[in-house]
Amino acid sequence: MPTAESASRCGSQPVTATIALSPLATPTPAVVNTGWLAFVSERDGYPVLYAVKSDGSGLTKLIDSLTGIGHPSWSPDGKKIAFHAYSPNDGAWDIFVMNSDGSGLINLTRHPAADFDPAWSPDGQRIAFVSSHDAQAEIYVMNADGSAQTRLTRNNIWQSDPAWSPDGRHIAFHAEEDGDPDIYLINADGTGQTQLTEDPAGDSSPAWSPDDTKITFVSDRDSDGDIFVMNADGSNPVNLTQDSAWDLAPAWSPDARKIAFVKLLSDGSGGIFLMGADGSDQIKLANTLEGDRYPVWYPAVDPGLAITLSFGPTVTAPPPTAEVLAQPGDEKRAQEALLNFFEFLHNEQYAEAAQLYGGDYTNVINNNPTLDPQDQTALLRNACTYHLQCLRVKNVVKVERISPGEYQFTVEFVNNAGVLFVLGPCCGADATQMPPQSQFVYAVVKGGDGRFRVMGLPVYVP
Repeated sequence: MPTAESASRCGSQPVTATIALSPLATPTPAVVNTGWLAFVSERDGYPVLYAVKSDGSGLTKLIDSLTGIGHPSWSPDGKKIAFHAYSPNDGAWDIFVMNSDGSGLINLTRHPAADFDPAWSPDGQRIAFVSSHDAQAEIYVMNADGSAQTRLTRNNIWQSDPAWSPDGRHIAFHAEEDGDPDIYLINADGTGQTQLTEDPAGDSSPAWSPDDTKITFVSDRDSDGDIFVMNADGSNPVNLTQDSAWDLAPAWSPDARKIAFVKLLSDGSGGIFLMGADGSDQIKLANTLEGDRYPVWYPAVDPGLAITLSFGPTVTAPPPTAEVLAQPGDEKRAQEALLNFFEFLHNEQYAEAAQLYGGDYTNVINNNPTLDPQDQTALLRNACTYHLQCLRVKNVVKVERISPGEYQFTVEFVNNAGVLFVLGPCCGADATQMPPQSQFVYAVVKGGDGRFRVMGLPVYVP
């Protein structure tokens, strides 16, 4: 656990070294799990909010009328979903809420700076979120109608991923100081801030178990992103996934039997996966794709209301057909988009590159908290300057048609010295644990406008 000296790093609000929790109220049992999850997908070429059952059936598009949709959160009664998106009203990330069937969209926050990562309180009366309108990304809370917006933290460092404890007394969140993200805890009124984890590799994305006793989170402490679980006081962290893939965004099912999460495999594939609460029986959720993210479960339903209060999307989105998406010459156009994207980045033509990128900007935004999250040109410029290897493509080694309108390219890059780029071991791993890599996989997908866009960013080098 952190020492008092190390825990005092986080700004004007002191951070204590230990946490003392009063006895927890007995949580209401999660008796009915409908099995629905909401998630964000870019299968349409841009972020769209979908729902699907845990058996992969019922894939449903909920809303696609906004750009930059992310981080959905279901209200405790299951009637509404909050999420962030780029607002047409102020040109920044705002918090929105809508009915679970996609109707009744309301813009709750309207700030010139970014508001993101909403999380409903267990009683449904408040929403925690992150806002940077006071110059830094801090944790806020507001009423469910958007009123009484109140700043809780004053750490003056990047923070995100607020998560309410099921008893409503605490909020866990991720804070990043000097490039070292850790999990913190505060009381729901903003007092009593405590640092739960301290690992140089970084911890993020906390999620509470329904019984209030455990927190899952993402950690790089084993040289890649894995899902861990720990006690609610930060003790006894255990790696649940233990694989070479990147595992992200854990979310507990309301009956506490399963955890949904995002898995990114080394071959560029992935999707949303389910596993037992102990990490067992990891399976891919059918009808999810690489690039799907932010899974969140529909809440438990009281048995007396199970008949009348259940999630039933009204408009089903069938999978696209070959006749709709496939056109002669698609493979050539997809490869041209791929090559042009990397050439634009290498030549510092970032505005042109942004037009060919259809993937997620979340990590780039998190690495550049002082930039406007809507300024894609500036985000790509900083990413290529500080975080990414924006190199030219040397060879297209392999092409696979994944589905109508989607291709997967295996490519090699050439470095600035004119030789093959090889990504070596990093982060304390040796060549056995992390073999050198010279081939990289990218998906290129046709959007609803008929244009192909690259779904992945250049190679990240720590």
